[in-house]
Amino acid sequence: MTGAEWEEVSRHRIPTLAYAEPSAQLITEVLASDLPANQFGYFLASQTQDFVQQPGGSQGNLCLGGTLGRFTESLMTTGALGELSYQVPIDALPSPLPTGVRPGETWNFQTWYRDVGATSNFTQVLSVTFE
Repeated sequence: MTGAEWEEVSRHRIPTLAYAEPSAQLITEVLASDLPANQFGYFLASQTQDFVQQPGGSQGNLCLGGTLGRFTESLMTTGALGELSYQVPIDALPSPLPTGVRPGETWNFQTWYRDVGATSNFTQVLSVTFE
């Protein structure tokens, strides 16, 4: 991981973010795990890393900058396992991002989620270079 680090400030293990290589359908899957159970969240994407300490009163730090894409249509709950998974259509990113990912570009993903108590948090950043 490069850029801003995620700080462990919640009452559970450090959340992780992973991905699967893009498929022939131009979809890559991101998976956030070790999140609090039965909370909601969604994925964010940007080509830029940054550091915004505890935005909006969050316990965690936003490590993305520049133009952010919010996959709000992927708003879901973590369920009993504390996981969120989303198939990102890399040829149809959310506005205001460019329409799609081009070969050679590096994109950064982060997950925003509701944390225990009345606050929110973020996973660490995952950087993916697409070929």
